[in-house]
Amino acid sequence: MTASHDSVDILILGAGLTGLVAARQLHQAGYRVRLLDKGFHPGGRMASRSIGTGAADHGAQVLTLRDPEMQAWCRPWITNGQLIEWWPNHYRPQGSFRAWSLGLADGLTVHTQITVSQLTANSNGWNVTTREQGTFSASSVVLTFPLPQALQLLDQSGIALPESQAEFRTIAYSPCFVLVAELAGPSNIAAPGKLESVSPAIAWIADHHQKGISPESVSVAIQATADWSRANYDVPEADNIAALLADAAPYLGSPITATSLKRWRYAFPTSQANAPVVTVCESPRLILAGDAFGGPNLEGAIRSGLAAATLLQS
Repeated sequence: MTASHDSVDILILGAGLTGLVAARQLHQAGYRVRLLDKGFHPGGRMASRSIGTGAADHGAQVLTLRDPEMQAWCRPWITNGQLIEWWPNHYRPQGSFRAWSLGLADGLTVHTQITVSQLTANSNGWNVTTREQGTFSASSVVLTFPLPQALQLLDQSGIALPESQAEFRTIAYSPCFVLVAELAGPSNIAAPGKLESVSPAIAWIADHHQKGISPESVSVAIQATADWSRANYDVPEADNIAALLADAAPYLGSPITATSLKRWRYAFPTSQANAPVVTVCESPRLILAGDAFGGPNLEGAIRSGLAAATLLQS
């Protein structure tokens, strides 16, 4: 397929929180920025879904803000009511996390349902080949995919990591199951609507009616622990749903009317690099960013996105 896209200053691969933060900063600074993502919507693991007559976040559940710089970046969203403190230093969107990610993407050029297959350097920067929409071009490229996917793309593009970055290949990710269930009535979860460290199988449970996402009905998100998710990753879905519901039963309080299980392969990096962003190639510029660099949560994703934007403006 022939390229049909205007070249831009910066192409960001991955429209999760790191990519969206970097893109917003660069767009506001006057750069021509484009994001590519394989998902149906921007946001990555800031994902939500309907369940019966309700709704729930079935990826990230809460935004922790402890770092003053991250608090400052989020301040406008807090001031305008788009981010609400759920409990001290922990925030939830006014709607769902998907709704917030769409707000972050507003005004940006985002191409979704695109799979990147190769990066090729040229005299003016990079050509980025995709399976669905031909070739995109940019002076600089930012890779914000989960690190194993980013390294796979570099390998198939024949781009070698500098020797000083060889340790990145040892950074692994834990999977995570999130089971969303609609209930026929109230849950047994006390305000503010969350339980942590529930059992060896369940990291925590969120009541999305109390969270404000599901006003029409009660829905809960049951997030499995990393160890349990890893051990049961290839177990039949029905068996995993039954096991998680059995563990969560004392806290549900009402009959279950619908369920949906999401399996995240790359949920949390088990370790991280010692910098929030790194340069793989200086000319043309190619950098790596994301939660393996900024930290294994949404706050870390923001940190890495801000660092990527700062680096690209230097």
